[in-house]
Amino acid sequence: MGRDQARLELVAAELPGKVHAWPVDLSDRHKLHAAIADLPRRFPELSIVINNAGIQIEANFPDGSAWSRRADLRRETAVNLDAVVALCAGLLPHLAKQPRAAIGNVTSGLAIAPKRSSPVYCATKAGVRASRRAPTSTGSTPTLLPRRAS
Repeated sequence: MGRDQARLELVAAELPGKVHAWPVDLSDRHKLHAAIADLPRRFPELSIVINNAGIQIEANFPDGSAWSRRADLRRETAVNLDAVVALCAGLLPHLAKQPRAAIGNVTSGLAIAPKRSSPVYCATKAGVRASRRAPTSTGSTPTLLPRRAS
């Protein structure tokens, strides 16, 4: 899944039969939730999810210019953090049924060493980093699911 149809098709062409080009705007929660509901139906053997989407908006908060970019900053939060949380929460029940499954959440070094020009990006990546370390009710981490008993 991704927002750029042409780039998705290039990757799918390089890996025929292994990659399916599926354009989804992760900042649109209705489209995201529909995709999450549809993923297990389209791919019943889905066992690995890699959350790698990210956008970075430069915004200067001290000079007030960030206010003019608030729609971009909301989109940045939606893609970088909200979509990751939704994908993990929405797909964990399906993944837990697989013999082996994993979720990989890609963050950034800026999660621990933020830069001044992209504070929202750094905060969203720190949020993803923190959420992937939070224990689940099974005591495992969300990034690796325990093996299902055969």
